[in-house]
Amino acid sequence: MTPNTPNPAPQAATPAAAAGSCSSHDCGCTSGEKKFTKELTIGTAMRMHPRAAEVFMGFHLGGCSHCSISEEETIEQVSLGYGIPIDMIINALNSLYEYDKKRAEAAKAAQAKAAAQSPAGSPAPATPKA
Repeated sequence: MTPNTPNPAPQAATPAAAAGSCSSHDCGCTSGEKKFTKELTIGTAMRMHPRAAEVFMGFHLGGCSHCSISEEETIEQVSLGYGIPIDMIINALNSLYEYDKKRAEAAKAAQAKAAAQSPAGSPAPATPKA
């Protein structure tokens, strides 16, 4: 190595080790906010969100014998191997969390609206019996 060449940073064995372990999932983030990155393995990505496999299938990855992907491959390796821009895959995966957040906010707003419309202290309407 020449004197002007910086030493490369040591590579962590896993994404979680690279950024510090997150207690709520195994993506390796330290902020508590889930976020997909190119360094994550396909297996980790699929464990992070139940619909991540749908995103990969949307790119025709893993759905048939000639385009199968390994859970040990990183998202970046899959991107390079199949010629899909990494930003497209990462954005699609991260949009899963944005969708979940918007859905939760809508449900909370609907509950608040229903609570505001019902008279205070009145019992919930009875459900008809069959």
